[in-house]
Amino acid sequence: MTADEFWWHNITGPNKFISKVLDVLNQNKVALLEVPSDLSWRHTMRGEIEARFRDVESADIVIESVDAKDDIGNEDPGTFLLQKYAAFDEEIRDGFRETKNNNIQQYIKKNNVLKNRIIWIKGLSANDAQTWITFCEKYKINDITDGSFILEIQGKVKKTDLSNIQIIPYKEYVTQYDVQLFNLQYLNDLNNYSNGWKTYISELCAQLCDTDAEISKSLIDLGNFDKTTPEELIERIADSDEFSRRGADSEHILAIVRHKNNKKIQNRIWRAQMQVFFPIIEFNRVNLIEKWFDEIQNSLMNENVKQYGVQIYDPYEVELGTLYYLTIHKIDADKFKLYIPDQADRNKINFLHTCRNQLAHMKCCSPEQIENLITLQS
Repeated sequence: MTADEFWWHNITGPNKFISKVLDVLNQNKVALLEVPSDLSWRHTMRGEIEARFRDVESADIVIESVDAKDDIGNEDPGTFLLQKYAAFDEEIRDGFRETKNNNIQQYIKKNNVLKNRIIWIKGLSANDAQTWITFCEKYKINDITDGSFILEIQGKVKKTDLSNIQIIPYKEYVTQYDVQLFNLQYLNDLNNYSNGWKTYISELCAQLCDTDAEISKSLIDLGNFDKTTPEELIERIADSDEFSRRGADSEHILAIVRHKNNKKIQNRIWRAQMQVFFPIIEFNRVNLIEKWFDEIQNSLMNENVKQYGVQIYDPYEVELGTLYYLTIHKIDADKFKLYIPDQADRNKINFLHTCRNQLAHMKCCSPEQIENLITLQS
Protein backbone atom coordinates (compact mmCIF):
# COMPACT_ATOMS: atom_id res chain seq x y z
CA MET A 1 0.00 0.00 0.00
CA THR A 2 1.36 3.40 -0.96
CA ALA A 3 1.63 6.28 1.51
CA ASP A 4 -1.30 8.19 -0.01
CA GLU A 5 -3.52 5.09 0.11
CA PHE A 6 -2.46 4.43 3.70
CA TRP A 7 -3.40 8.03 4.66
CA TRP A 8 -6.93 7.81 3.32
CA HIS A 9 -7.58 4.17 4.15
CA ASN A 10 -5.88 3.54 7.51
CA ILE A 11 -5.50 6.82 9.41
CA THR A 12 -8.52 7.49 11.63
CA GLY A 13 -9.42 11.07 10.67
CA PRO A 14 -9.22 10.76 6.87
CA ASN A 15 -10.92 7.36 7.00
CA LYS A 16 -13.85 8.78 9.01
CA PHE A 17 -14.12 11.68 6.56
CA ILE A 18 -14.55 9.25 3.65
CA SER A 19 -16.99 7.10 5.62
CA LYS A 20 -19.08 10.20 6.33
CA VAL A 21 -19.27 11.04 2.61
CA LEU A 22 -20.55 7.54 1.88
CA ASP A 23 -23.08 7.75 4.73
CA VAL A 24 -24.49 11.01 3.39
CA LEU A 25 -24.86 9.60 -0.13
CA ASN A 26 -26.62 6.52 1.23
CA GLN A 27 -29.03 8.80 3.11
CA ASN A 28 -30.08 10.24 -0.29
CA LYS A 29 -28.49 13.59 0.41
CA VAL A 30 -25.98 15.70 -1.44
CA ALA A 31 -22.52 15.62 0.13
CA LEU A 32 -20.83 19.01 0.39
CA LEU A 33 -17.14 18.59 1.16
CA GLU A 34 -15.43 21.59 2.77
CA VAL A 35 -11.77 20.86 2.09
CA PRO A 36 -8.60 22.96 2.29
CA SER A 37 -7.14 24.31 -0.93
CA ASP A 38 -3.98 22.38 -0.03
CA LEU A 39 -5.67 19.02 0.47
CA SER A 40 -3.27 16.07 0.65
CA TRP A 41 -3.54 13.52 -2.17
CA ARG A 42 -6.82 14.85 -3.51
CA HIS A 43 -7.01 12.34 -6.39
CA THR A 44 -6.46 9.42 -4.03
CA MET A 45 -9.32 10.64 -1.84
CA ARG A 46 -11.67 10.68 -4.83
CA GLY A 47 -10.52 7.24 -5.90
CA GLU A 48 -11.00 5.82 -2.40
CA ILE A 49 -14.55 7.19 -2.17
CA GLU A 50 -15.42 5.78 -5.59
CA ALA A 51 -13.93 2.36 -4.77
CA ARG A 52 -15.66 2.07 -1.41
CA PHE A 53 -18.96 3.25 -2.87
CA ARG A 54 -18.79 0.51 -5.52
CA ASP A 55 -18.05 -2.07 -2.80
CA VAL A 56 -21.27 -1.34 -0.88
CA GLU A 57 -23.65 -0.19 -3.62
CA SER A 58 -25.27 -2.97 -5.62
CA ALA A 59 -26.82 -0.70 -8.26
CA ASP A 60 -24.87 0.12 -11.40
CA ILE A 61 -24.03 3.65 -10.32
CA VAL A 62 -21.05 5.63 -11.55
CA ILE A 63 -19.36 8.67 -10.03
CA GLU A 64 -18.34 11.21 -12.67
CA SER A 65 -15.99 14.11 -11.93
CA VAL A 66 -16.58 17.50 -13.46
CA ASP A 67 -14.24 20.45 -13.12
CA ALA A 68 -16.03 23.66 -12.16
CA LYS A 69 -13.63 25.87 -14.09
CA ASP A 70 -12.66 23.78 -17.13
CA ASP A 71 -15.95 21.96 -17.80
CA ILE A 72 -18.70 24.19 -16.43
CA GLY A 73 -17.38 27.72 -16.61
CA ASN A 74 -20.20 30.27 -16.33
CA GLU A 75 -23.07 27.93 -17.28
CA ASP A 76 -25.86 27.56 -14.77
CA PRO A 77 -26.22 24.06 -13.29
CA GLY A 78 -29.45 23.09 -15.05
CA THR A 79 -28.25 24.11 -18.51
CA PHE A 80 -24.90 22.41 -18.00
CA LEU A 81 -26.45 19.12 -16.87
CA LEU A 82 -28.93 18.99 -19.75
CA GLN A 83 -26.29 19.86 -22.33
CA LYS A 84 -23.87 17.25 -21.03
CA TYR A 85 -26.06 14.35 -19.92
CA ALA A 86 -28.98 14.70 -22.37
CA ALA A 87 -26.79 15.61 -25.32
CA PHE A 88 -28.08 12.79 -27.54
CA ASP A 89 -31.76 13.40 -26.81
CA GLU A 90 -32.62 16.80 -28.28
CA GLU A 91 -36.21 16.64 -27.11
CA ILE A 92 -35.15 16.34 -23.47
CA ARG A 93 -32.07 18.55 -23.83
CA ASP A 94 -34.01 21.46 -25.33
CA GLY A 95 -37.48 20.74 -23.99
CA PHE A 96 -37.45 22.31 -20.55
CA ARG A 97 -39.96 25.10 -19.89
CA GLU A 98 -40.23 26.31 -16.34
CA THR A 99 -43.72 26.44 -14.89
CA LYS A 100 -45.20 26.82 -11.46
CA ASN A 101 -45.26 23.06 -11.00
CA ASN A 102 -42.16 22.17 -12.97
CA ASN A 103 -38.70 23.43 -12.05
CA ILE A 104 -35.42 22.38 -13.67
CA GLN A 105 -34.61 19.91 -10.90
CA GLN A 106 -37.93 18.12 -11.29
CA TYR A 107 -37.52 18.07 -15.06
CA ILE A 108 -34.04 16.51 -14.89
CA LYS A 109 -35.19 13.92 -12.39
CA LYS A 110 -38.43 13.08 -14.27
CA ASN A 111 -36.50 12.52 -17.50
CA ASN A 112 -33.82 10.37 -15.85
CA VAL A 113 -31.06 12.70 -17.02
CA LEU A 114 -28.86 11.74 -14.09
CA LYS A 115 -30.10 8.19 -13.59
CA ASN A 116 -27.44 6.05 -11.90
CA ARG A 117 -24.99 8.95 -11.81
CA ILE A 118 -23.33 10.84 -9.00
CA ILE A 119 -21.86 14.06 -10.31
CA TRP A 120 -18.75 15.16 -8.44
CA ILE A 121 -18.24 18.89 -8.94
CA LYS A 122 -14.62 19.64 -8.09
CA GLY A 123 -12.65 22.88 -7.95
CA LEU A 124 -15.46 25.02 -6.53
CA SER A 125 -14.53 28.06 -4.48
CA ALA A 126 -16.76 29.03 -1.57
CA ASN A 127 -18.19 31.94 -3.59
CA ASP A 128 -18.71 30.02 -6.84
CA ALA A 129 -20.42 27.20 -4.98
CA GLN A 130 -23.54 29.15 -4.06
CA THR A 131 -25.23 28.54 -7.43
CA TRP A 132 -24.69 24.80 -7.15
CA ILE A 133 -25.76 24.75 -3.51
CA THR A 134 -29.04 26.47 -4.46
CA PHE A 135 -29.58 24.02 -7.31
CA CYS A 136 -28.77 20.88 -5.29
CA GLU A 137 -30.89 21.94 -2.33
CA LYS A 138 -33.94 21.73 -4.64
CA TYR A 139 -32.91 18.42 -6.21
CA LYS A 140 -34.88 16.00 -4.04
CA ILE A 141 -33.46 12.48 -4.04
CA ASN A 142 -35.81 9.59 -3.25
CA ASP A 143 -33.29 6.95 -4.19
CA ILE A 144 -29.60 7.07 -5.05
CA THR A 145 -30.48 5.87 -8.56
CA ASP A 146 -32.24 9.23 -9.15
CA GLY A 147 -28.82 10.82 -9.43
CA SER A 148 -26.93 12.76 -6.80
CA PHE A 149 -24.05 15.18 -6.26
CA ILE A 150 -20.81 15.62 -4.41
CA LEU A 151 -19.75 19.25 -4.16
CA GLU A 152 -16.04 19.60 -3.38
CA ILE A 153 -15.52 23.14 -2.13
CA GLN A 154 -12.30 24.84 -1.15
CA GLY A 155 -13.06 26.89 1.94
CA LYS A 156 -16.15 27.31 4.08
CA VAL A 157 -19.65 27.94 2.75
CA LYS A 158 -21.99 30.51 4.24
CA LYS A 159 -25.24 28.56 4.14
CA THR A 160 -25.96 26.24 7.04
CA ASP A 161 -29.77 25.88 6.98
CA LEU A 162 -29.83 23.10 4.39
CA SER A 163 -32.12 20.07 4.39
CA ASN A 164 -31.10 18.25 1.21
CA ILE A 165 -27.36 18.91 1.54
CA GLN A 166 -25.07 17.83 4.33
CA ILE A 167 -21.87 19.80 4.90
CA ILE A 168 -18.84 17.67 5.77
CA PRO A 169 -16.01 19.89 7.07
CA TYR A 170 -12.61 18.25 6.57
CA LYS A 171 -11.14 20.09 9.55
CA GLU A 172 -13.65 18.45 11.91
CA TYR A 173 -12.35 15.02 10.95
CA VAL A 174 -8.65 15.48 10.21
CA THR A 175 -6.30 16.98 12.77
CA GLN A 176 -2.60 17.42 13.35
CA TYR A 177 -2.72 14.27 15.46
CA ASP A 178 -3.67 12.27 12.34
CA VAL A 179 -0.57 13.59 10.58
CA GLN A 180 1.61 12.69 13.55
CA LEU A 181 0.17 9.16 13.56
CA PHE A 182 0.77 8.89 9.82
CA ASN A 183 4.35 10.11 10.29
CA LEU A 184 5.05 7.48 12.94
CA GLN A 185 3.66 4.70 10.76
CA TYR A 186 5.61 5.92 7.74
CA LEU A 187 8.83 6.27 9.73
CA ASN A 188 8.33 2.81 11.18
CA ASP A 189 9.31 1.34 7.81
CA LEU A 190 12.52 3.41 7.61
CA ASN A 191 15.70 2.06 9.16
CA ASN A 192 17.89 5.17 9.05
CA TYR A 193 16.67 6.63 12.37
CA SER A 194 16.53 5.45 15.97
CA ASN A 195 13.17 5.31 17.74
CA GLY A 196 14.02 8.54 19.56
CA TRP A 197 14.63 10.35 16.30
CA LYS A 198 11.44 8.90 14.81
CA THR A 199 9.42 10.26 17.73
CA TYR A 200 10.89 13.72 17.26
CA ILE A 201 10.62 13.75 13.46
CA SER A 202 6.97 12.67 13.56
CA GLU A 203 6.12 15.48 15.98
CA LEU A 204 8.27 18.03 14.16
CA CYS A 205 6.77 17.35 10.73
CA ALA A 206 3.24 17.38 12.16
CA GLN A 207 3.82 20.73 13.86
CA LEU A 208 5.35 22.22 10.71
CA CYS A 209 2.86 20.83 8.20
CA ASP A 210 -0.29 20.82 10.35
CA THR A 211 -2.84 18.66 8.46
CA ASP A 212 -0.94 18.41 5.16
CA ALA A 213 0.30 14.82 5.32
CA GLU A 214 1.62 14.97 1.76
CA ILE A 215 4.09 17.75 2.56
CA SER A 216 4.94 16.03 5.84
CA LYS A 217 5.85 12.84 3.95
CA SER A 218 7.99 14.82 1.51
CA LEU A 219 9.78 16.43 4.42
CA ILE A 220 10.50 13.03 5.96
CA ASP A 221 11.73 11.75 2.59
CA LEU A 222 14.36 14.49 2.43
CA GLY A 223 15.93 13.07 5.59
CA ASN A 224 19.15 14.24 7.28
CA PHE A 225 17.33 15.69 10.28
CA ASP A 226 20.38 14.86 12.39
CA LYS A 227 22.59 17.02 10.17
CA THR A 228 20.30 19.63 8.61
CA THR A 229 17.97 22.15 10.20
CA PRO A 230 14.22 21.80 9.54
CA GLU A 231 14.25 25.30 8.01
CA GLU A 232 16.65 24.20 5.29
CA LEU A 233 14.63 21.06 4.51
CA ILE A 234 11.26 22.79 4.24
CA GLU A 235 12.79 25.51 2.05
CA ARG A 236 13.79 22.85 -0.47
CA ILE A 237 10.18 21.71 -0.71
CA ALA A 238 8.90 25.29 -1.01
CA ASP A 239 11.32 25.88 -3.90
CA SER A 240 10.51 22.63 -5.73
CA ASP A 241 8.48 22.53 -8.94
CA GLU A 242 6.40 19.64 -7.61
CA PHE A 243 4.78 21.81 -4.95
CA SER A 244 4.95 25.20 -6.65
CA ARG A 245 1.14 25.54 -6.46
CA ARG A 246 0.88 24.27 -2.90
CA GLY A 247 0.55 26.85 -0.15
CA ALA A 248 -2.49 28.87 -1.21
CA ASP A 249 -3.55 29.31 2.41
CA SER A 250 -1.48 31.92 4.23
CA GLU A 251 -1.08 29.59 7.23
CA HIS A 252 0.22 26.70 5.16
CA ILE A 253 3.86 25.97 5.89
CA LEU A 254 4.98 26.58 2.28
CA ALA A 255 3.30 29.99 2.25
CA ILE A 256 4.98 30.82 5.56
CA VAL A 257 8.37 29.78 4.14
CA ARG A 258 7.91 31.74 0.91
CA HIS A 259 6.94 34.84 2.87
CA LYS A 260 10.08 34.30 4.97
CA ASN A 261 8.14 34.39 8.23
CA ASN A 262 10.98 32.84 10.20
CA LYS A 263 9.34 33.60 13.52
CA LYS A 264 6.35 31.38 12.71
CA ILE A 265 8.60 28.59 11.47
CA GLN A 266 10.74 28.76 14.60
CA ASN A 267 7.62 28.73 16.77
CA ARG A 268 6.38 25.51 15.16
CA ILE A 269 9.77 23.86 15.57
CA TRP A 270 9.90 25.02 19.17
CA ARG A 271 6.46 23.52 19.91
CA ALA A 272 7.66 20.17 18.61
CA GLN A 273 10.79 20.32 20.74
CA MET A 274 8.79 21.25 23.81
CA GLN A 275 6.50 18.25 23.28
CA VAL A 276 9.33 15.77 22.83
CA PHE A 277 12.33 17.06 24.77
CA PHE A 278 10.90 18.73 27.84
CA PRO A 279 9.79 15.37 29.29
CA ILE A 280 13.26 13.93 28.55
CA ILE A 281 14.90 16.84 30.37
CA GLU A 282 12.58 16.46 33.34
CA PHE A 283 13.05 12.69 33.48
CA ASN A 284 16.84 13.12 33.59
CA ARG A 285 16.56 15.85 36.23
CA VAL A 286 14.67 13.47 38.51
CA ASN A 287 17.18 10.69 37.84
CA LEU A 288 20.06 12.98 38.82
CA ILE A 289 18.29 14.02 42.00
CA GLU A 290 17.65 10.41 42.95
CA LYS A 291 21.27 9.50 42.26
CA TRP A 292 22.68 12.37 44.33
CA PHE A 293 19.79 12.71 46.77
CA ASP A 294 21.89 12.78 49.97
CA GLU A 295 24.38 15.33 48.59
CA ILE A 296 21.56 17.62 47.42
CA GLN A 297 19.69 17.30 50.71
CA ASN A 298 22.81 18.26 52.67
CA SER A 299 23.29 21.27 50.45
CA LEU A 300 19.71 22.40 51.03
CA MET A 301 20.11 22.04 54.79
CA ASN A 302 23.37 24.02 54.91
CA GLU A 303 23.02 26.66 52.19
CA ASN A 304 19.57 28.25 52.60
CA VAL A 305 18.74 27.59 48.95
CA LYS A 306 15.89 29.61 47.47
CA GLN A 307 13.89 29.38 44.25
CA TYR A 308 11.67 32.32 43.30
CA GLY A 309 12.30 33.82 46.73
CA VAL A 310 11.11 30.74 48.61
CA GLN A 311 13.46 28.47 50.54
CA ILE A 312 13.29 24.83 49.48
CA TYR A 313 13.93 21.73 51.55
CA ASP A 314 12.83 18.90 49.25
CA PRO A 315 15.53 17.75 46.79
CA TYR A 316 12.85 16.85 44.24
CA GLU A 317 11.87 20.53 44.04
CA VAL A 318 15.36 21.58 42.96
CA GLU A 319 15.23 22.82 39.36
CA LEU A 320 18.07 22.45 36.89
CA GLY A 321 19.02 26.10 37.13
CA THR A 322 19.43 25.75 40.87
CA LEU A 323 21.34 22.48 40.52
CA TYR A 324 23.69 24.09 38.03
CA TYR A 325 24.21 27.14 40.25
CA LEU A 326 25.01 24.99 43.29
CA THR A 327 27.55 22.89 41.38
CA ILE A 328 29.57 25.84 40.01
CA HIS A 329 29.62 28.16 43.04
CA LYS A 330 31.87 27.63 46.05
CA ILE A 331 31.37 28.28 49.73
CA ASP A 332 35.08 28.91 49.97
CA ALA A 333 38.14 28.22 47.87
CA ASP A 334 38.01 24.46 48.40
CA LYS A 335 34.32 23.64 48.76
CA PHE A 336 31.39 23.85 46.33
CA LYS A 337 27.86 24.55 47.50
CA LEU A 338 27.01 21.18 46.00
CA TYR A 339 29.81 18.80 45.12
CA ILE A 340 29.01 16.03 42.66
CA PRO A 341 32.17 13.99 42.13
CA ASP A 342 31.10 12.52 38.78
CA GLN A 343 32.30 14.82 35.98
CA ALA A 344 29.91 13.22 33.49
CA ASP A 345 26.93 14.07 35.71
CA ARG A 346 28.17 17.63 36.20
CA ASN A 347 28.39 17.94 32.43
CA LYS A 348 24.90 16.49 32.13
CA ILE A 349 23.49 19.05 34.55
CA ASN A 350 25.12 21.82 32.56
CA PHE A 351 23.77 20.42 29.27
CA LEU A 352 20.24 19.87 30.57
CA HIS A 353 20.19 23.32 32.13
CA THR A 354 21.28 24.89 28.83
CA CYS A 355 18.63 23.04 26.81
CA ARG A 356 15.86 23.72 29.31
CA ASN A 357 16.81 27.38 29.46
CA GLN A 358 16.68 27.64 25.66
CA LEU A 359 13.28 25.98 25.43
CA ALA A 360 11.91 28.03 28.32
CA HIS A 361 12.86 31.17 26.37
CA MET A 362 11.32 29.83 23.12
CA LYS A 363 14.69 29.10 21.52
CA CYS A 364 15.18 25.88 19.57
CA CYS A 365 17.83 23.25 20.23
CA SER A 366 20.48 22.57 17.60
CA PRO A 367 20.78 19.21 15.76
CA GLU A 368 23.76 18.36 18.00
CA GLN A 369 21.78 19.13 21.17
CA ILE A 370 18.86 17.11 19.83
CA GLU A 371 21.14 14.12 19.20
CA ASN A 372 22.37 14.31 22.79
CA LEU A 373 18.86 14.63 24.21
CA ILE A 374 17.67 11.62 22.20
CA THR A 375 20.66 9.66 23.51
CA LEU A 376 19.55 10.51 27.04
CA GLN A 377 16.11 9.09 26.26
CA SER A 378 17.41 5.59 25.62
